Amino acid sequence: MRGYDLDPYLPGRSLVHRLDPRLKLLLLVGFANVALWPSSRPLHRLALTSALCLGATALAGIAPGRLAARLAALIGLAGAAALGTLFGADPAEGAARVGSVAVVAWAALLVSASTPIGCLLSALAGLGAPPSLVSMLAIAHHLTFATADEAIRTVRAIRVRAPKRSIAGDARIVGLAMRSLAARCALRAERLQWALLARGFAGRIPTAPLQRPGWRDIGLSAAAAAALLLGHRWTR
Repeated sequence: MRGYDLDPYLPGRSLVHRLDPRLKLLLLVGFANVALWPSSRPLHRLALTSALCLGATALAGIAPGRLAARLAALIGLAGAAALGTLFGADPAEGAARVGSVAVVAWAALLVSASTPIGCLLSALAGLGAPPSLVSMLAIAHHLTFATADEAIRTVRAIRVRAPKRSIAGDARIVGLAMRSLAARCALRAERLQWALLARGFAGRIPTAPLQRPGWRDIGLSAAAAAALLLGHRWTR
């Protein structure tokens, strides 16, 4: 694993990549509401939302396999979130609910894959999200890469010092590695705090201003919203 593998953004010049990030977030919220809304025909709704999600992925020019590999890490979370619906419910409805959670996770991954993190933070700020929330997300994004970097360095150091020993099979090595990783991550977090305070951080990280959405953005968003509304009426 490399540190930059954690970055969900996949550069591109498609219509989805160039769509205003604020409209992407609004469409994502609408899509999640349609996908998770109770329906008398849950399998029909799952088929519709899956088709819309696959169509948006194709329009973005992103290979479905690249998102599927990242979605695999969320399958356990999606299953746990929808596990309660499997008990005391119709099997088809329970399966459709689990599938709907997975489709919403796919849509969220598509938004993050087609939008840089800075634009997403600016979009959140532009939509009225609390500045403290935007700042927390920005710091968490930075600390994610810092933690991954420290984990990679720790594993490499162990392999250099004990090349013939199994890291996963030795509890003592795993314990020492976790202790070293926790100490190094705490030090990196403390350094980040010092850097923010030295730059005058007062609880808010500034975000870059976004341009006004163009007619192309508005038209594409209106078409997507109309498809969601029609699908919702057809499958309710």
